[in-house]
Amino acid sequence: MYHPAKSVVGSCEVVNKWILSALLLSVIALNASAVNWATLLADRDEVETFTGTQNVKVVFTSEGSLYYVDYSESNNPSVHEIIAESEAAIPVISPDGNWITYATGTSADANTNSPSTAWLVEMKESATPIQVSDDDKGFVPRFVQDQINTPTVLYSTCGTNPGSEIWNGCGKMYKRAYSGGSFGNPVPVYEGGSYHGGLSYDNRYMCAAENDLNGFILDLENASSGPSKVHTIEVTKNADGSDTVWSMQTCNPSISASEIFTDAILYLDMGGSSIASSCKCTHAQLGSGQWNFHGRMFISRSDGKVYKFIDPIHSDYDIVASIDIKDGKEPGASITELQWEHCEWTNHPYFAASAMKVKRRWYDPSKSGPIKWIDRNLGEEIYLVNLKEDKKLKIMEVDDKSSQSLDHHFQFVWIWVEKPQNFDEDENWLKNDISPVVQPTQLRSVDNGIISARDNVISASSDIKKVAVFNVQGELIRAIDVSRKSITLNRGYFSHSGLYLVKAETANGAKASFRWVVSE
Repeated sequence: MYHPAKSVVGSCEVVNKWILSALLLSVIALNASAVNWATLLADRDEVETFTGTQNVKVVFTSEGSLYYVDYSESNNPSVHEIIAESEAAIPVISPDGNWITYATGTSADANTNSPSTAWLVEMKESATPIQVSDDDKGFVPRFVQDQINTPTVLYSTCGTNPGSEIWNGCGKMYKRAYSGGSFGNPVPVYEGGSYHGGLSYDNRYMCAAENDLNGFILDLENASSGPSKVHTIEVTKNADGSDTVWSMQTCNPSISASEIFTDAILYLDMGGSSIASSCKCTHAQLGSGQWNFHGRMFISRSDGKVYKFIDPIHSDYDIVASIDIKDGKEPGASITELQWEHCEWTNHPYFAASAMKVKRRWYDPSKSGPIKWIDRNLGEEIYLVNLKEDKKLKIMEVDDKSSQSLDHHFQFVWIWVEKPQNFDEDENWLKNDISPVVQPTQLRSVDNGIISARDNVISASSDIKKVAVFNVQGELIRAIDVSRKSITLNRGYFSHSGLYLVKAETANGAKASFRWVVSE
């Protein structure tokens, strides 16, 4: 691997043979702030209103380059590039907000055993990265959360375990503390497998979500019992009404930043369609499968129950049905789907960060064959998410959304939020209190007798084409393409409790509107 500006701890030869490269880097750094492909949408005041502090920092990658934003530097901060890095992935900011750890390699994310090396670098444009792990075995590095003054990097030595799970004997978990300009010796944290999702604040729990149809939390105080599953969804079979448990594949594990709920994990899953299609079941809180691949963040704990889920704000986007684009009715960069990308718990228990992948489809009548469209699915935006209150703040976006490919896009986002010294975490903020919807009552209807709502089901005498959910301010919350005679609207369709307006339209033009009440 070629890293001309990096230093290796313990090596006498650091960068001497690369003095010319270093000089060139210093010249390039003069223009490092001129990142012209991304726009900051939120200024320092908006970020402070959202988080309670101006001291917020963002790190992300694009095509391997490493970038950061420091909102405390001015009211109109800029995007900075750390020039010495061109292969970065999975960056994380240290508990004190001054350092970044990240990985490099053929594929530095988990689910590979190609070489991956962990690095540490100061949050400065001209900083020189320092190697953390030995022998290219440093996968998905993260910081030990309770080490505030001494940056301590946690990493695993295994990326994947073909035929089995990474947590089942593949590699080891180590930590190394950086002090006085050098790293201490690696200290084993767990030697029975790899957990890429991090270590909890109390150093008791680790999490993983790879190579198996679920996510896992390991209690280090009871490690011999093995990990517990986190995404076991209690559902009801539609055929006979019996209860069962549905297990779903998860990814992007991120351990809790809470000092109270230390056994919690933030993650994504493969979408809810398997609940309805494979299981043929319904979940009273999450619906029968109304979220797409990576379309919903989840928070679960070691008891396997879902405590929170966070959806994108669909009303911010003009989402078009794929069928319309295939028919050529909506040519251009039409949005067909939204996906969270590499969601991460920040250092603050109330906040998370994520890129937003926006799936766009171009209709191209010149293409031969029946498929006449081109898809692009890349990270166009960065969001800061309030997990406690289910609020989202879009802080950055790419400038060019019109081309069918992007030279730059957001990957591996991580955000640091300063916690007050007297921060007192609400011991009740993360509770398993997701509630089902109540029965709808009809508000009005057009073409009476064609469309009806009963027992959370909208049905019609002909195929329903579209269903739209609006809040009381008239803002579109969700648009659903149906193409069948009934649809069940459970809790998963609504962002929170309250009053909504639901509109339905059939393929032959009949329309109806319903008042929909979602209880606590």
